[in-house]
Amino acid sequence: IAICPSDLPELTTAAMKEVTDFFLQNPEMICCPIDKNNTTTGHPVIFPSKYFHNLREISGDIGAKKVLKKEYQSINYFSTNRRSYFLDLDTPEEWSNWANLNQN
Repeated sequence: IAICPSDLPELTTAAMKEVTDFFLQNPEMICCPIDKNNTTTGHPVIFPSKYFHNLREISGDIGAKKVLKKEYQSINYFSTNRRSYFLDLDTPEEWSNWANLNQN
């Protein structure tokens, strides 16, 4: 299962294929994008089926962070600087600023 918030405006089909292909190289590990400096993680985070039970137990606003923290040894980080994995817009102001900068 891929956890992919809907507030990633630049996430493309090509980026999704890229991270999915990386996941399929080690499908028993959790796949998580991380920037080349190893400081910021992004989305989508892809979980093998063996974690579905843990993910079903999630409640509240924390998301899958609890599972990632517990299973940190099982994370296969996808190192990339593709901005689309990390550009997360949470407020109307962020969306407006992004839209203004990306007008054609």
